[in-house]
Amino acid sequence: MLKIRLNEEDKEARRELKKAEEIMEKTDHAVAASTSDALYSSLGQLLPTSLGDVSVSTSSINIEV
Repeated sequence: MLKIRLNEEDKEARRELKKAEEIMEKTDHAVAASTSDALYSSLGQLLPTSLGDVSVSTSSINIEV
């Protein structure tokens, strides 16, 4: 009887562990997504919004032989 009871408790513990792992996986995905969104948002603020905002410096090299 004790062995059966311990087996039932083990099954319950495994179910609880599986639920906790699923919750952690969802949390990990949510944190990764929000971190990624924040990174792209920060990069977007640093980049110019149109080509009119971009200044290009061109230099030329003349080689005479």
